[in-house]
Amino acid sequence: MKKVKQLTIMSILCGVFLTLNSCIRDDSSCSALDDNVRLLVKLDIDVAITRFTNPYGIDNVHLYIFDEEDNMIQTHSEEIHTDDASYEFSLNLSPGEYQFVIWTNLGDSYQVSHTLPEAQQENLKLADLYVYLNRGDEGGDVTTDIPNLYHGLLRGAKIEANKNHEFVIPITPNTYRLNFVTEGLPVTTDNYTFTVGDNNSHYNFENTLLANTDPFNYIRTAQFNANNELATSMKVLRLAANRTPSFTFGNQTTGTTIYANNLIEMIVKAYQTNEQILDFEETFEFTIKLSFDVNLNATVWVNDWMIISQPSELG
Repeated sequence: MKKVKQLTIMSILCGVFLTLNSCIRDDSSCSALDDNVRLLVKLDIDVAITRFTNPYGIDNVHLYIFDEEDNMIQTHSEEIHTDDASYEFSLNLSPGEYQFVIWTNLGDSYQVSHTLPEAQQENLKLADLYVYLNRGDEGGDVTTDIPNLYHGLLRGAKIEANKNHEFVIPITPNTYRLNFVTEGLPVTTDNYTFTVGDNNSHYNFENTLLANTDPFNYIRTAQFNANNELATSMKVLRLAANRTPSFTFGNQTTGTTIYANNLIEMIVKAYQTNEQILDFEETFEFTIKLSFDVNLNATVWVNDWMIISQPSELG
């Protein structure tokens, strides 16, 4: 398929043939039967493409197959080396009802709670499993870009005997791009930090954000550029209207907080003040500009929508 304003990754994820590392069954083998299922994984994000510099960023796709009782029975994975290519793989499934779960870019940054043997040994169901952001053994802050995390779920896929089947799984982004820029501050040689504090690191296989996980920070450091601005960007996991991540901008060299606010309230207020519709399931990139006056009061802009001047932490 061709990409025009959207990317469709046509993946028929992946079967009973070729290599052992492309198929992992509960008996650790792949029998050479005729494939009877085509599974298409579809990314359809028209709005995101207008916002993202690189909205796709998918290096690998992982498929998890569950039976009608939500027991994991197979896993499959495929490396993807270009955004524009189509991928076709096949499955051979016995008659019955299945659930399919898709995750992308699993590896060092994102890991799954249990392997297939572990899930089977512990009799875990689909909703018991989760993917999490790996922040190291000590659970540190995130100071580099995280890969794009996409999820897809298809329930109730019925396979009948002696028939070929085709199913489509839409996948949606769990990652967002935040761009930050400041203007009006006195130029120094100091280091400045932009910090988003959250606890959005764990998602179950139904893509529900798990509560009561440890808080952590996404942090970027910046110095004044040739335009006398501070500018940086970061990727974060899920943003939503009912969440309360913090945003803090400060001088790292002096240890001073210059501006702090609730990130979601700031974004929502900018849209509402300007009578704009905001949907976090359609907009995946936000540019936040802090414009300071001589008293260090900040006028905030979010995607070019302005909030009235607000006192800074130093004001």
